[in-house]
Amino acid sequence: MKILILGTGGVGGYLGALFARAGHELLFIDREQRHVDAINRSGLKVSGQESFTVEVRATTRPAREFWNSTDLLILATKNIDSREALASIEELDVGWATSIQNGLDVHDGLIARFGKERVFGMITLISGSLKGPGEVIGFWGDRPTFLGELDGQQSPRIEKLAGQLAAAGLKVIVPDHIESVRWTKMVWWIPLVVLPSITRLTWGEAFVQPDLAVLYTRIERECAEIASALGHLAKNYDSMPVSRRLSLSFDDAVLDVLEMGRKLVAEGTGGKEVAMFLDLQKRRRTEAESTIGLMVKKAQEAGIPVPYTECAWRLIHSVESTFY
Repeated sequence: MKILILGTGGVGGYLGALFARAGHELLFIDREQRHVDAINRSGLKVSGQESFTVEVRATTRPAREFWNSTDLLILATKNIDSREALASIEELDVGWATSIQNGLDVHDGLIARFGKERVFGMITLISGSLKGPGEVIGFWGDRPTFLGELDGQQSPRIEKLAGQLAAAGLKVIVPDHIESVRWTKMVWWIPLVVLPSITRLTWGEAFVQPDLAVLYTRIERECAEIASALGHLAKNYDSMPVSRRLSLSFDDAVLDVLEMGRKLVAEGTGGKEVAMFLDLQKRRRTEAESTIGLMVKKAQEAGIPVPYTECAWRLIHSVESTFY
């Protein structure tokens, strides 16, 4: 397949590198000229769970001398950069399109640009970070990537892509409904990312602390209440045991979070600094608005008090407000 990755950060770069290593033709688009130049000069270098280099092409803006069509477009920028990113490929013909961004509204721009029939859902739990120009750090362990049509129907293209992802070495799951996975991921992801961003701790430092495990549990339960009120019950999915933890007593759920922290350390990702924190460090806008901010907005619209989640959101928003 001809695959275009729009946004070559940690996760987008790592996923694209796995596709390229499996024999697919890749084009990376990224706005950082140094990153693009390094990829074109020496390939994209991957370290972390494994080390390898793939020879691929990269550009800041695709012209027709690169490609005038692609089989698959994967939107991997931050949610806040979607409009600008999609504007950079306005002349490109796309067969299928999807987003691996965090958030609840990640398909809106793709549907507006390409039509709903070309867009499908893709949620990946692999982790990655940008090490430097032309270099990414990637990890997936046993974390899956989920694929599905937005309407929950079975389709040949999902079966085909699932097979190609599996051939690239990833663990692939086709759930009953991809949007159920998306809501569950947000319930799981928000406390996992927001609390280390506020405290400036790594995963391994944050989630072995009893006080942060308490805050994690409170925020997770508030987010689950919002999801449930909107008709999206948080479920158990591979690597996201959300409904199992919600079924525990509060104290037992706190202990479960502490055990999660110990597992993060044991699997080698305990030292990871989350991307949201790195953005705050660099005084850049984060994806908080389209994730935890959107969750708080939906809670307010539904009349659901979420004091811990709102406090976390306002702390991050206050820091971001000093950037402009």
